[in-house]
Amino acid sequence: MASSTFYLSRRMNIFKEYEQELATISALAKKHLQNKPKGDLIYKSGDTFKNLYLIISGSIKVYSINEQGDEQITSFHTMGDLIAFDAIALNEHLSFAETLEDSLIGEVPFAELMALMQSFPKIYMLLLKLMSTEITHKKNLTMLISRQTAEQRIAYILLNTPFNQIGNIKNLSHIHLVMTREEIGKYLSLSIETVSRTLTNFAKQQIIKVSGRDITILNSNKLLEIITNNP
Repeated sequence: MASSTFYLSRRMNIFKEYEQELATISALAKKHLQNKPKGDLIYKSGDTFKNLYLIISGSIKVYSINEQGDEQITSFHTMGDLIAFDAIALNEHLSFAETLEDSLIGEVPFAELMALMQSFPKIYMLLLKLMSTEITHKKNLTMLISRQTAEQRIAYILLNTPFNQIGNIKNLSHIHLVMTREEIGKYLSLSIETVSRTLTNFAKQQIIKVSGRDITILNSNKLLEIITNNP
């Protein structure tokens, strides 16, 4: 199995200069491994913050529960992602992290990570960059939901989902959706009917090909055009 560090650095070119630090964090995580079945919680809101978590394999969703008891998904994560930064400030988790499939999770004890900074001072800057990336993602999601149409939201997630795998033939992209259409709706603040109808319309326009949870992007330029069109 390829290391999760490889995937993180491959997906985020801005971290190439931190390969040694990424490898150090990965090695620390692999000392504290947990096999998590689908639907298992990694942490829940209110838990005391002790660890960051590195996804060695599998995928998760992070969500909060509003006052009405509704689930609002704030992010999806897959192999190589380091999560739980939002718990640092208050020393308490403010959200839930749940596996979308059987996953292997490495705990990164935060106290040990801080101690490693004496030997690897660049870890501090790496963590700042990772936190900044997360803040930017959440800002983009907020703007997407508040300003964009359903078609634009779906087009955005198809091009930006962490489950997007770039192919080698005609630059096609293949996506295997481990999340349900209902979960996509909870992420984009759309009903499941709207998600399904939009995907069907995209398929009729030959922008994508849908087979169950497998999606092939046939025309990424058209998706970009949809995203950039003002509603």
